[in-house]
Amino acid sequence: MAHDARVLVSELVTNVYRHTRTAVVRIDVAVNPDYVRVAVWDDAPRSRLLGLPVFSEGDSGRGLFLVECLATRWGIYRPNTETRSRKGVWFVLDREGRDGDVP
Repeated sequence: MAHDARVLVSELVTNVYRHTRTAVVRIDVAVNPDYVRVAVWDDAPRSRLLGLPVFSEGDSGRGLFLVECLATRWGIYRPNTETRSRKGVWFVLDREGRDGDVP
């Protein structure tokens, strides 16, 4: 699980840099007996919103596809212009032999 978490965080941070060129990346991690939940946020409200994961045969473009394949669950935070909330991606990895619910 730790390897998968490292791969996914690396992919998501790389996506933030490649698509927003922002120097501000926020990573939130919650560790629970049943699961680990990670959220990666960017601070670039005008950059493009994320789409659905697709498989790419090129050298890039597989970040969300890897999240889809490795994470137990995942989703996207869409920004709210009224509250100036950030956008980001979260994922959950269940800990070994666990199947806990995530709020």
